[in-house]
Amino acid sequence: MLPIVIQIVRRHAIPDVNSTYREGFLMWRGISLGLIGCMIGLGSARAEDPAPLTGPLNPQESKAAQPQEKTPKTAVPPQRNAQPAAAPKPNDSLQEVLARNAREIQALKEQYAQEMEQQKKRAELQQKQIEILQQTANLLAEQLKKQAAAPVSSQAIDKLETKTELLESRAQQAARRDQELASATDSLREKLDSEIRYGPRLPAPLKELFDGNYTNETPVSIYGQMLFGYNKQSGQNGNFTTMQVSPYFLVQLNKRFLVEASVDLNNVSGLAIGNAQIDILLNKWMTLNIGRFLTPIGQFNLWYNHEWINRLADPPLMFNQVSPQTSTDGIQLSGASYLGVLPVKFTYQLYFGNGFQVAQKPSNYTQSVDLGGIVGGPEEVSSQAYGGRFGLWMPRQGLNMGVSGYSNGIYNPGVRDHFQLWGMDLSYHRGNWYFLAEFADNYQEAKGSIGNNIDRRGLYAQLSYRDYNNRSPYLAKLEYVFRYSFANFSGINFSKLDLTAFGAGAAPVDTNQYTFGINYWFYASNVLHFAYEINQEVNHQLNDHIFMAQWAWFW
Repeated sequence: MLPIVIQIVRRHAIPDVNSTYREGFLMWRGISLGLIGCMIGLGSARAEDPAPLTGPLNPQESKAAQPQEKTPKTAVPPQRNAQPAAAPKPNDSLQEVLARNAREIQALKEQYAQEMEQQKKRAELQQKQIEILQQTANLLAEQLKKQAAAPVSSQAIDKLETKTELLESRAQQAARRDQELASATDSLREKLDSEIRYGPRLPAPLKELFDGNYTNETPVSIYGQMLFGYNKQSGQNGNFTTMQVSPYFLVQLNKRFLVEASVDLNNVSGLAIGNAQIDILLNKWMTLNIGRFLTPIGQFNLWYNHEWINRLADPPLMFNQVSPQTSTDGIQLSGASYLGVLPVKFTYQLYFGNGFQVAQKPSNYTQSVDLGGIVGGPEEVSSQAYGGRFGLWMPRQGLNMGVSGYSNGIYNPGVRDHFQLWGMDLSYHRGNWYFLAEFADNYQEAKGSIGNNIDRRGLYAQLSYRDYNNRSPYLAKLEYVFRYSFANFSGINFSKLDLTAFGAGAAPVDTNQYTFGINYWFYASNVLHFAYEINQEVNHQLNDHIFMAQWAWFW
């Protein structure tokens, strides 16, 4: 029981600084002291002999006490009378406990005193802080009183009036903005309602595409080309070519009918019509062409026979006496379509129209074997021609290839002679490189004119390079070109030819041609060509090398 009381005293020995718990502490302290006193009294009462509390004074007193106890208690055994002599031991232990408790209470008092000292210091520090805050509040109050008592300056009044005016103007602007936003919201609602009711407003050409009547009113697109050049043949004086203007007209009547035409204008040949045709879109992979269209013999005559597209200033050698560059008056079906899921597009052109025919029977051998004289006859003739081209185009790889065929009817009146032509073409464009190649074989029946048939064969291969990514902006506009061409003839007696009647590289004799060129592109449709062409005739020395300069501008 005593250790429990000691623990209670120890636990409540340190009072809380809060006044709420101070009374509880005093109560517990009183209860603890009362319990200690009760325990001390109980310990004294349990001792049977009080003598051990003080101990014997001397041996004589202890001896005198023994006979008095033995006299009335003779029947009691001596063992029982000897037990009270050991009673002083509990009292000694109780004293030790009380002494230890007194020491612990003293230690608790000292600890309590230390904590009370710390609490006192904290209270003093808080009091100082409260005094500092009170002084700061007093200073602020005095400053406010001084500001209230000071007279308002005119400068401050002006500033206040300026701020007031600014706030009023901003309020007016905000009100105007609110009105504008409300008006804009109303306009948008009306516009949206109008579009929902009547559809969006579109330009007239675009609106015609949605018109079920297919009206035929549309703007005309005009493109064109201007061409100017200079030629210098070996052993002859150079000359400037006359300026040539070639406008190109495109008209879209509606989404199914298109019209296109090109005209060449110069002081030499006057007016020449390259093509004038109506294109009717039958479906997404077939178009019907009616009128005068470019004859699809190979790729060059179809796509590259334009001076600003051709990388050199003149066409390859084979187009002089082997494969004619021409147009056909007639009808044509053309189109393209991908082959299933393959990235390959099949292209085709099939045509039927007027063929080539001389205006009158040739008067000499040179005229009979000159292909330029045959294809330069009148347009409206009785001779008919047909042919076509089939190709494969792989856009991702930049590869395009095809085969062509052409059959011409009677080209010489009074003589049943025909000629047939077939050819192959290839183009490849990848990065800075551009490669073109074409071969043609023209079998001409000429027994009625010269007594034997003629076989004309020709080929060209052209390679060009342009460094588009060059750091120099001037070098990036330069393009370097090389072309090799040859023409070979069987059935022509070269000794009977008048070679003076032909220009450079235009005579129907076996020839190898080498052309070196450099181009400067001002931009994509404006180019300046420089080229030097070497013509090596087999078994002939015509000395017809030529330097060419040409400026072509497409607009």
